[in-house]
Amino acid sequence: MDKIKDDSKVYILIDEVQEVEEWVKVVNSLRVSLNADIYVTSSNSRMFLGDHLTYLSGRYIELKVFPLSFKEFLLFKAYKNLNIEKAFVVDTGLRNRLIGYR
Repeated sequence: MDKIKDDSKVYILIDEVQEVEEWVKVVNSLRVSLNADIYVTSSNSRMFLGDHLTYLSGRYIELKVFPLSFKEFLLFKAYKNLNIEKAFVVDTGLRNRLIGYR
């Protein structure tokens, strides 16, 4: 924080916030002392439950992010011309399951 000299807006991302000891107090301290947008993530949804969130009461927005479906993954990776028949000649069971994802 010593390197932030002026009141410029900063963006802080803390990934896997459960690894930070007393993370709610840390985030609240950053919020109070900086002109910042602070984003925290956790693979453990229980981190965002409980009384300790009172430090951030009314100052956070929860966004639930879900993983891509397999079909969305294929679209995201631009596998539009996936040749299932050619790729899975031997494994007909897998090929049959993937046919609907074209």
